[in-house]
Amino acid sequence: MSTSGWLFTLGILFVLIGIGLFIWSKVEARSYIFSLVKRRDLREFMERTPTPPEPVALRNGGIISLVISLWLLLAGFFFL
Repeated sequence: MSTSGWLFTLGILFVLIGIGLFIWSKVEARSYIFSLVKRRDLREFMERTPTPPEPVALRNGGIISLVISLWLLLAGFFFL
């Protein structure tokens, strides 16, 4: 496989990882909010404190993955 083929393959892989991380962060955020709603004390829900760290980290990982994939896809296109 040529260099451009590897770059395209890695770019597509990172696109899939980025989309997966975005979806996972949405599911985690939704489950966190639903768990707060079930509690008697809704102070955390009303004030949004503490901020759940995991969904934010997953979203940031998805953004990083998509940026890397765009660079790899562009590099693969120019090395064609």
